Amino acid sequence: MRTLSVSSFNAIEAEFQARRNAVLVARLRTEMNVVPTGMSDADVIAQIMPVIKDARALGFAEDENDLLRFVALAFLPEPARQDPFLSDNFQRCLGNVEYHPSDRLDFAYKHIVPKAYRFCAATATENL
Repeated sequence: MRTLSVSSFNAIEAEFQARRNAVLVARLRTEMNVVPTGMSDADVIAQIMPVIKDARALGFAEDENDLLRFVALAFLPEPARQDPFLSDNFQRCLGNVEYHPSDRLDFAYKHIVPKAYRFCAATATENL
């Protein structure tokens, strides 16, 4: 039986992470269409790495689609992410671990995300 050295295992793990990140970035660009035009893959990865850590803690990393939808929330417009009311709603909804992660995301995408975009549209017209 052959065993892996620690360095070999670390190299395999790093390769796996790089491939997983590349797939996630591609899906964010194509399926979710949330990555701003001109943003490099390296910048996208830098923005989503802390979000992936949060996803693991909240149970969203078990399913690739849940992870994708959770990470896509990091690309909501800045005013929506900074608004105390919307932020509180997202935290209550996504942090309620009594419900399945898919159900929490379904609720957020049905009820909170549309409000976030309406909020951004309203604040944009106020600033004209």
